[in-house]
Amino acid sequence: MRKLFSIVLILLMMLLAVAFTSLNLGAMAINLYFIHVDLPIAVAIFLFLLLGAILGVMASSGLWLRQARTNRKLRRRLENCDKELASLRNLPVKDPS
Repeated sequence: MRKLFSIVLILLMMLLAVAFTSLNLGAMAINLYFIHVDLPIAVAIFLFLLLGAILGVMASSGLWLRQARTNRKLRRRLENCDKELASLRNLPVKDPS
């Protein structure tokens, strides 16, 4: 059900993008001080959304790396605890009397 919902959502977004592109075929002038480019509006929006996504990934990569390092440390600690527990379970039980 979840996969079907994702496919329908993607198809709707693609349909919306095609409709937006067909309605806005005009060119847009972009001046970046050192370069002047004329791009179709849909291409310009796509490029800026892509640039925003790339900047977002770059901004959050530090957090992802820190989280991965913490997970690696916790996994190593869990493995050591499991080994210690297994060795304690293999010790013979001595009767105190």
